[in-house]
Amino acid sequence: MPMRLTARHCEIGGDLKRHVETRSRHFGRFFENIIDLHWLVEVNKHRHLAEVSAKVYGTLLTGKGNGADLRTAVDQAADKMEAQLKK
Repeated sequence: MPMRLTARHCEIGGDLKRHVETRSRHFGRFFENIIDLHWLVEVNKHRHLAEVSAKVYGTLLTGKGNGADLRTAVDQAADKMEAQLKK
């Protein structure tokens, strides 16, 4: 599954990148045929946002999360995506 990671107004460290890759691999347990996966992480002042989009058979699924840090935001977005993939 091809994965892209985009950052806005922040730098992506190795630890965050590994965390995103780990969470992305879990999506394969719920749905095997994900065509494209795109993560967007953004920092606006004190607000940390994460959004994940997955293209599945012509349908675009999205999950968004926000939190005190980027790791929490990524976890929230991943949990929402997993719930959609289960359906």
